[in-house]
Amino acid sequence: MGSTVSFEQNKELGRRLAEIRRSKGISQLSAAKALGTTQSNISQLEGGKRRISSSAAMTLCRFYGVSAAEVFGFPEEESVSLAADSAGSLLTALAESSGSEDITSSAEAYISLCVYRMLRALYGINPHNSSELFSLSESEAEKLCKEFTDNEPERLRATLSAGTAQQRSRIELPIERSAELRSFIKTCEKLLGGSRK
Repeated sequence: MGSTVSFEQNKELGRRLAEIRRSKGISQLSAAKALGTTQSNISQLEGGKRRISSSAAMTLCRFYGVSAAEVFGFPEEESVSLAADSAGSLLTALAESSGSEDITSSAEAYISLCVYRMLRALYGINPHNSSELFSLSESEAEKLCKEFTDNEPERLRATLSAGTAQQRSRIELPIERSAELRSFIKTCEKLLGGSRK
């Protein structure tokens, strides 16, 4: 599914989610509670009257116990790119393979700060959302997040380069995650406008 979803695609996605919900014997109210929203909102999502975000669809997939492929109607390998937590789990798994708690903590902090940065930008768009939720000013938070996300990969690379060849060779994902990794890289490079096939 691309970044823009047509009205027809959104309506079809809502129909599939409603069908799955009913087949599982789950009420709209239970689904709403799982998503942290209202029954009315679920009704509008299922009726195609409201755009369904990828994260909302993935939350419902997990709640219904179905794969994204069943809902979005494409091969499982392609569905991986829709789940933000999948991307984070790839990075965390790779960091954990190093056996270093520092590297794992660094990867988790990196993910958190990337999400915080985007969350703060989106949260600030609504004039009804209070900026008092944040203790750092927007400019200070942006500066600090940018410094961390720009510098941390190089710091880790330097740390790992100083280690032994045996330590470096441990940093790999399990073979069963190869397709997921390839799909994620392909998605990211497509987002960056890369022409790699």
